[in-house]
Amino acid sequence: MNRIKKQQLRECYTKLTDILESMSYDPAEGIISEDIMAYGTAVDERMFSLKDFISQLKTEKNLSGGKSFSIKRNTVFEKYSEDENTAVIVGEFNIKISDKGETHELNTRCTSVIEYLDLKWKVVHVHMSKVDEEMEIKDPWHLNLLKKRNEELEKTVTERTTELERKNKELLTEASLERVRSSAMAMHNSDELSSTIKIFFNELKNLGVMPWRCGVGRVNKETKTTNLTTTSVTKDGNSIIVNGMLKQEGHPVLKKIYDNWMLQKEYYPVLKGKDIKAYYKVTKTQIAFPDYPGDSEQYGH
Repeated sequence: MNRIKKQQLRECYTKLTDILESMSYDPAEGIISEDIMAYGTAVDERMFSLKDFISQLKTEKNLSGGKSFSIKRNTVFEKYSEDENTAVIVGEFNIKISDKGETHELNTRCTSVIEYLDLKWKVVHVHMSKVDEEMEIKDPWHLNLLKKRNEELEKTVTERTTELERKNKELLTEASLERVRSSAMAMHNSDELSSTIKIFFNELKNLGVMPWRCGVGRVNKETKTTNLTTTSVTKDGNSIIVNGMLKQEGHPVLKKIYDNWMLQKEYYPVLKGKDIKAYYKVTKTQIAFPDYPGDSEQYGH
């Protein structure tokens, strides 16, 4: 290829890269073929004419929103046809995008086919591709990357689902608390405790908590006795109101309940095996608690 023709090719390719950087083209320059076919980096960037090419440039410029672009160009491959009228040039572009004080980098590759037509070089094909920085050399089909992204997506979905479930549970809990509050605020005397406790017991069941019993104990400090108002569940799953007076003695758990109440401390007793029988042997002579399975563990609060 003679020197002048090669110089004209260089000028044509340089103008092409200038067009890609400025995102504008004047048809009067005449370096882009009327029937150019081009690919951009996005899935829908397919152009089959000069009109499509110019329209895509305008779209990209409008979407740039005033961002500034600079391109560092590096030609990595050139090949000419035997008649020296067709050139294939491959370049790598490092694009820096400045936006609101921040700079972002994008690496792309550009394959151009330029033909010598009517004594002038014209671009007939451009194919832009974005370099996938995450792809591994040993994974050309992106299987590892797809697996990783799927795992990340599943993790995100699980986290969001868990968060939604947590928020939903909070809303359900708050609604249950409000129903209990409304009942409690409507009470005028202690005789109405049983109705509020029944509502409290039912709300616990609605939230997935199934206690054997729950209630309120009004403790007499001097006599070490507790006036209990409770709702209990029977073997067949029915709930009943159980009231009565209970002495806080005769079993270690009863004594510790009183002692921790005096200290205003939380207490979480656990009953199992012989302890359950011993506990109810003392309490059922004072209060008519329903029979509970003797082989289960019971946790108090």
